[in-house]
Amino acid sequence: MPENLWVLYGALPAAVAFASVGLIRLISGQALGGRIASTGAGIALLVAYALMRDPLPLLEDRTALLLVALVAVGLVSDLLFANVRLISQTIAIVSPLLAFMWLRGTTLEGATSLYVAVFGVCFVAIAVISFNFSSFEPSSTRPAIMLAMAALGVGLVMLFDGARLSAGISLSAAAAVGGFFLWNWPKQRFAGGNGLLVGVAAALLSLSAAAALAGTSRLGLALLVLVFFADKIFRLPAFDGSVGRALEPILLAGVCGLIVLAAVAASTLTHL
Repeated sequence: MPENLWVLYGALPAAVAFASVGLIRLISGQALGGRIASTGAGIALLVAYALMRDPLPLLEDRTALLLVALVAVGLVSDLLFANVRLISQTIAIVSPLLAFMWLRGTTLEGATSLYVAVFGVCFVAIAVISFNFSSFEPSSTRPAIMLAMAALGVGLVMLFDGARLSAGISLSAAAAVGGFFLWNWPKQRFAGGNGLLVGVAAALLSLSAAAALAGTSRLGLALLVLVFFADKIFRLPAFDGSVGRALEPILLAGVCGLIVLAAVAASTLTHL
């Protein structure tokens, strides 16, 4: 395991994602490779988690099983249903909800009213975010930018709260999505598809919701929900031409960064 955590959580998953995306495209060919290349981001997240996980037997590690399942579902979805938008969107919406239930269990018997309320809010938030993200065209770079910034924010909030393993997964997710995005900037090459929406985003949403139930700064995590709607909140101008399209992701990342800073400040300055 790398000693430097920023290598483990940052440089390593970014490099693995970048290499995996290129390798998938090379092996699979132009048409198929362009559809499934985003699976490389999920593969990078799996590699990073394998290096940071506790030495538990694999079948006893619910998080490991979840990450493997989500990457597999994302890949199969892009292979079979990339051109069937309704099915693809349904998988992207349902996957994080099922992942959340897998992590936390569906039994609320004996739980406090606060726990039930937080569970309900998390469930609704996941559904709304997933619905919004699934509505983007596969050629749009906005989901990758917002997902990377949200993952960065979640990772920092968790890190300051002492949830090191979950923070590592979230920061690794941010870096992995960043590695995928490098292939698509300044020119779009590969679709995001369910390789990102299921393989990475579903994992991030379910882990974040589980962390909120466990007591991680709920205000900080709630503020980060805004990152997933940053393009609508800030009403970014339309960009034309190659230069404009290259600058758009940078501007979007900047406004998302403001939300991330607010979330981190809220998590460190309050006990909510």
